[in-house]
Amino acid sequence: MGTPTGLLEQGFADALRRAAELDSQADPSPERRHICPSLTETNVELVQEALDYYRLNQSVIDTAIQAAADYVKTAEGKAHLAALQASVGAAGATSLSAQLAANIFNSNEFAPVRSLGSSSSGDNLKAFGIGVADGSAAVRGRLEGADLVFGLYSGFNAVVRKWKGRSCETGIMAFGGLEFSFWMETPLTGDIAGLLIDLYAIVLPGVIRYNSIRQRSGDGTKGTFAGVSLQLGFGEGLGLFISGAFGGYGASQTALDRAELSVLDTSTGVNSIAVAETDNTLSVTLTNTATKSTTIEEGGYLMLNLPSFFTSADLDSMNVDSSYWDYTLEDNGKMKLTATGDFTWTGNNLTFDITGVGSSETPKNASEPEIGFVTASVFTSSTDKVPMVLTTQFDLVWSNSSACLQWTAVLNSDDFTLVDGYSLYGTTPATAAPGEQIEVLTKVEYTDGTIWDLGYIYNYNTQYKATPQICAVWYKDGAQQRGNNIVESGAISASGEVTCYYAGLDTTGSYIKICAVFDPTEDCSVTSQYTCS
Repeated sequence: MGTPTGLLEQGFADALRRAAELDSQADPSPERRHICPSLTETNVELVQEALDYYRLNQSVIDTAIQAAADYVKTAEGKAHLAALQASVGAAGATSLSAQLAANIFNSNEFAPVRSLGSSSSGDNLKAFGIGVADGSAAVRGRLEGADLVFGLYSGFNAVVRKWKGRSCETGIMAFGGLEFSFWMETPLTGDIAGLLIDLYAIVLPGVIRYNSIRQRSGDGTKGTFAGVSLQLGFGEGLGLFISGAFGGYGASQTALDRAELSVLDTSTGVNSIAVAETDNTLSVTLTNTATKSTTIEEGGYLMLNLPSFFTSADLDSMNVDSSYWDYTLEDNGKMKLTATGDFTWTGNNLTFDITGVGSSETPKNASEPEIGFVTASVFTSSTDKVPMVLTTQFDLVWSNSSACLQWTAVLNSDDFTLVDGYSLYGTTPATAAPGEQIEVLTKVEYTDGTIWDLGYIYNYNTQYKATPQICAVWYKDGAQQRGNNIVESGAISASGEVTCYYAGLDTTGSYIKICAVFDPTEDCSVTSQYTCS
């Protein structure tokens, strides 16, 4: 991960001076209070809130800005940015937007950003988004954007976010360009408001608009600070640029998270496929998380877009096994599934298999898996023009890796008790998965009532080609996977033993010990293969 470089410090200093000047003048106009009802603090307080967040995450944000500056200098970067802007329509980010966002994220220039989830520099962040933003007028103008927001830790389902509103103040420059968003909380559907600050950064050919985001879910509660987005104009600005100029905005945000998409390789149970694999089967599940069921009428359809590492020849070899859907492969490479009758979608009952799956490609980077996204657009009728768009990560890895684990948990009875239904020991098969996904082996309860999950992470190491690693973990159940909520042991890439103590202690207290056998030749229940102490 990069180090803080203070790229935006001068711009924030300009904004604080302007804020102090405005606070010494008259109160904000009634019009501003009407458009941005949650902006009740002083201008200095609002700018300071944005600056505090920047300083808290400066290493991450500066690294993303530098990556974008390097990326847009390349021919590929210019082409992808133009295509991404063109792909965002009235319904928000389309399936093409998701794949283009994945292409940007997979570029060499963004390699440092891809390590956010495993870096202490990202401890304050929950999710990261890539998309586009546009402002069509400089004076109280229209503002809108769309991006793909994906989690930096396990347990976060990728969502497509779109927002539309207008600025509350004059003097704010209008432009369109690439947008990054950095989230402390999950994006919600509802009202958002915040501060727009135009900042100068020497590494860019244009300007940066720093957009603080307060959101509320529509229940009438006061908006809470959730994160920021950086809108990078790259010289496309209109109007007079003033470093530190700022103004409020109000907008409506839609985060399409009322359903979830899962795509797993049935041979491994994880969301990836390995190089040179052929004739695999992918299990696709769309889960309706809304309180009410959704009816997909006869003639309604799903459009499924697979990652770009599946070639046209790969797609031609695939088929869909389902009695509820007629399958056709469209000329544009999208898979279309048309409902053969009215279908009541509730819970996770919308599922089907894709057979004959294999990828003819290899990851672009020799030392990393290639991150991809599968996007499903749900059209509830044949005339539906605005689909529900669901996105999930699905990666191309250099090779699969499996292991057998024999594990034991030892508890200090003064501190912990075993949660009912769980055990203190066992054996289990395991398969490497992209990202920092925690697999829970058992649960214990601390004296204060906190539940801790004891388990492991079996991750593809992104520093060395095809070198999966296993570590043991303590994880505070239901918390964000960061900071003091998680403790990890050292990692092993060859058969051996790892031990993780509660609170990161080295040799005393409660712990979980895992003995791992990589690429086992026997069933995991055969205890003779485990040779650890």
